[in-house]
Amino acid sequence: MIDALLTEPQRQLRDEVREFVKGVPRQLLLDMDADKVRYPTEA
Repeated sequence: MIDALLTEPQRQLRDEVREFVKGVPRQLLLDMDADKVRYPTEA
C-alpha cells in the first residue's frame, strides 16, 4: 500500500497491528489463514 494515501490514523492503526502480530507465533497465523484453527466468535 502506498503510504502517501494513508491518513495519520490509518498509519497508526497499521503500525499497531504490525506490533501486535509480532507477538503471535507465525505458525498460528498460517494455520488461521488456512482455516485450520477456529476461535469462538465471542473472542
